[in-house]
Formats: sequence, C-alpha cells, structure tokens
Amino acid sequence: MNRRAVLAELGAAAALASPLVAYGLGQSDPQPAACPSFEAAADRTVCPGEEAPMTVTVETSVGAETRVDSVRVVVENTTDAPWLVGVNSWTLYEWTGTGWTRVAPAQRWPVQARLRPSARYSWLLGPNREGVAGETVVDRVDLERGHWAFSVVAQPEAAGPDEEALELVATYSLP
Repeated sequence: MNRRAVLAELGAAAALASPLVAYGLGQSDPQPAACPSFEAAADRTVCPGEEAPMTVTVETSVGAETRVDSVRVVVENTTDAPWLVGVNSWTLYEWTGTGWTRVAPAQRWPVQARLRPSARYSWLLGPNREGVAGETVVDRVDLERGHWAFSVVAQPEAAGPDEEALELVATYSLP
C-alpha cells in the first residue's frame, strides 16, 4: 500500500471517529450540583437533610407501571417563631446537561403563607392532582424523566437585621 492510500484510510477512519470523540465516548453526562442556588435575594440556600430554621423534603408517589405519578415538596418551620413562605413564588428548573433551565411557572405572585412553629406547607406536582388544605397543586407540570429542582424563598415573619431569607431547594430525579 502506498503512502497516499494509507493517509486516505487514516483520514476516513478519523472522520468516522470524530463524532465519538466530540461527544465524549465513554464519558457520562455532567451531573447537577447536589444543592444548587437560584435566588439572588436569599441569604442562604437550604436543601433536604440540612439543619435550618425551615427544612425542605421531597416525597414521590409511584402509580401504575411503577412510574412516578406525583412529587410533593414539603417545607416545615422548625423554629418557635412564625415564618412566611411564598406559596405562589416557587420556581421549577430542569437540568439540561449543561445547566439548569427554568421551566415553570410562567408568572410568579407574591402571595405568602404564614407558617406557625412546626407547621408545614407543600406543593403537589403532577398532572390531574388533587391537593389537601395547606397545599398548592401544580397540575400543569408533566413528570418527565430527568433531574429537577424546585425552589422557593422563606423568611421570618418578624424579619430583623440579623434574620436571613432562606432559599429552600429540593432536587429530585425521575427515571
């Protein structure tokens, strides 16, 4: 085989392999941060499992065919003083592999609920859901595969100079 034929064969092989190299053959997709922060107005970000005046947890409900049919995000006041949480000021983000993209809601309203000590408030995400008292139903959100983050801000009712606003972030993955 002459030199030109060898170079042509190598060039063809490189052209075929280049998409594999460009997309990172054998490399996994980048994973989102365990506790992302979205709200610049908050003094601190709190995620599930962290100790804070307000805590956040995620509960999933599995329906037929072992698919997740609802996601409930719950915040709880763990202090002995009232806190305010924006019941219509939440935001849902989707991880795209390169960063977080805001997907809902289209508009936020500054309506707040007062949470007494040990009180809870929750958001129920999923199509055609019915909630209970003390819960906002978000039924215009499809539960699609991927990594998701739910964010809402809470602050003490008697906010003073030493009190901090908390961004409560719950991340979850749907298979």
